[in-house]
Amino acid sequence: MPEEKNILAARRPKKRRTDYFDKEIGEAKQKEIADKIAKIYEDPDGKIPDMKEIKQRRKSPLLRFSVFLLVLTSIMAFFAWTGLFYFPKGEKFSEEKISLIIEGPSETELGGSGIYKIIVKNELDVPLKNLILNANYPDGFVFVSSTILAQNLGNTEWTLPDIGPFDVLELSIAGKTFGSLNQQGSWRIFLNYQPGNLNSQMQKITTFNTNLSLSPFILTSKAPEKAAYGTDVELSYTLENKNDYLPEKMYLTLKIPDNFSIISSSPSLDKDNRFVITPTSTSYFPKTFKIIGRFNGEIETEEQIQSLLELPVLAARQTYQIGKTENKIALSRTAYLMTLAINGSINDLSAKPGDPLNITVNFKNVGKASLKNASLFLKLDSPAIKKQSIMDWPEISDPLDGDIVGKQINDNLRNGTITWNKNKLKDLTEIKPNQEINVDIKLPIKDGSKIELSDLKEYMISVATEITFTDENKTQKTISGNPIQITLNSDFSFEKRVLVGENGSGKDQRNFTWILHNTFHPLKNIELSAEAYGDITFVSSSLPAGILNYNPKDKVIVWTIAEMPESVDILALPFSLIVNKKNPSQQVLLSKVKIKAEDVVTGQPITFMGGETLLFEENDGTQEEPYGE
Repeated sequence: MPEEKNILAARRPKKRRTDYFDKEIGEAKQKEIADKIAKIYEDPDGKIPDMKEIKQRRKSPLLRFSVFLLVLTSIMAFFAWTGLFYFPKGEKFSEEKISLIIEGPSETELGGSGIYKIIVKNELDVPLKNLILNANYPDGFVFVSSTILAQNLGNTEWTLPDIGPFDVLELSIAGKTFGSLNQQGSWRIFLNYQPGNLNSQMQKITTFNTNLSLSPFILTSKAPEKAAYGTDVELSYTLENKNDYLPEKMYLTLKIPDNFSIISSSPSLDKDNRFVITPTSTSYFPKTFKIIGRFNGEIETEEQIQSLLELPVLAARQTYQIGKTENKIALSRTAYLMTLAINGSINDLSAKPGDPLNITVNFKNVGKASLKNASLFLKLDSPAIKKQSIMDWPEISDPLDGDIVGKQINDNLRNGTITWNKNKLKDLTEIKPNQEINVDIKLPIKDGSKIELSDLKEYMISVATEITFTDENKTQKTISGNPIQITLNSDFSFEKRVLVGENGSGKDQRNFTWILHNTFHPLKNIELSAEAYGDITFVSSSLPAGILNYNPKDKVIVWTIAEMPESVDILALPFSLIVNKKNPSQQVLLSKVKIKAEDVVTGQPITFMGGETLLFEENDGTQEEPYGE
């Protein structure tokens, strides 16, 4: 033992003694510590290794990171499972425990009121907060009120109060339903909310289908199943109302074939072939509407006339079809064909004061028997003032010199009837099978120089023809031709003046004046445009009205005027074109002037063109262009 202690003491460097021993603890304690250290480091042979030869092995950084990640994941998994098993069950979220329900009538009636309940049920034990509800209404639904004030002007969004655990919230929406009969609709409700135990926003959606299956209005029609060309056909319509709903306005619109001409209607139709219905009380119904007309043609066929009951709803900004009828009429050839044509047209047309009417009346006997003692009539109902018709009867051109009789219908309309009998036309004594009778006349419309146009209250001219005769059975018969309605538009006209000269630099200069005349109806949306050609410079001065634009790139001149009231008879626009260099191969300096406007009274468009201006035209010129060229 003493030898071993001496060996251990010999191998310990004296300079390191202070690393293992402390003088203050005493020799006995130091010896005990040294023995314990020796037992730790001694090998099986009792030798202590040289500490200087011990090397440290460096550990891999990737291994250390993997170990760290494994430990971190284990800790997170521990807390996740702990939260799942040890947190209260009330903090779990289940969308199925949030209910969004719509309750209301699925079958609706036109114009009927209805209340729809939006119900939100919270079956969680945590509250719902930050609730915003949006509604998409069915087409035709008009909002009236809601139990909670909407957040937007369209009344489609609501901010709802918080809903407590196991609580219910209701929102009621009242409104009226409009639309076409059997129209399908759908409510779509969107609910955005935040459960009290979550920080995220959630959404719930539900739908509810509706059907407009009921209408208080019943429309029926009555028409003949068969008719002959050229004979009167009467159609009647009856409108009934089964409840107290009274719309401000409805339309009964007629869809008629092109070969059907309306002779009369009760009450009067508007310009779109509609009966305007304005009920003021329930006693207005039932209401009856009638039209009388004639089919023109020769081929045996079947035609259809439709009527549409339409309801305009201002709140919905739509017009809905709420009723419809169809009448099919089988047409057969008649033994008599009578046709009226004006200015080459057998249909309605437009004209203006000062225009001539070239009228042709044609009658053909396609039967197998002669017709005796026939008389032919041409009837014109036209605007008048102080018993003076707008038709210029003194200027009529009638080679047969028919008898003319005038009759005042009312303060604003006057009738003129021309009659031709066998004394005027011998062929009327007997019209043989396949024989035709033709009468041609020319009758002008007065212009502003012959009648005060601004004092006229009417603007429609109605023209009709009839023929009476005795058939083979010695029966007196009357056959009518197709009636024609002529709409009198404004006497709007255009005048162009051009002065040829030179500017201060000696260049060719054309001074233009575009002049608009109008004395009958006010006009709106007036536009004049023309295109200049060649190397030119556009110069404008004063502008009487509207806006003048010139595009130097396209060389297009455009003059637009918003309106031209009856108080303004004339507007004149001056401008100049300076020709910088003449091109010998160029012919036209300024194209034809395109002119368009809208008659405020009749609502019809007016379009026509003014003449073009030639480059080498040296004479001063004035051209007046009435519309219709």
